[in-house]
Amino acid sequence: MKTRGAAAAGPEGGNGSAGSTTQPPGAPPSWQPTGGTLATQVRHALEEYITSLNGEQPIHLYKLVLAEVERPLLEVVMRHVQGNHAKASKLLGMHRVTLCRRLTRYGLLQPNGTRRTNGQRQKA
Repeated sequence: MKTRGAAAAGPEGGNGSAGSTTQPPGAPPSWQPTGGTLATQVRHALEEYITSLNGEQPIHLYKLVLAEVERPLLEVVMRHVQGNHAKASKLLGMHRVTLCRRLTRYGLLQPNGTRRTNGQRQKA
């Protein structure tokens, strides 16, 4: 099975045109975005966030956005691969050690090798 990398897509996750609803790389043929592309949804959420600050300047916005996106990404992928770190690291395109560090950072993998699933602890 041939996989498509993210490098083939434009900055919008599709063909690069603003408001594009083309499928992101690797999406199944039946996939349809709800509410626009992921980039459109992120842009809208960021605009709402900055507006909600009522003129205050956001600090560490880059770090905040990465944390807000990375945790649910890891949660969804780990659920999709049923906790299999090798499959998750391949799907995400990162080394397994890096994956474990990120899971630990977000409290999804405890340092002693157990992972949290819906608040319960399970042995990895």
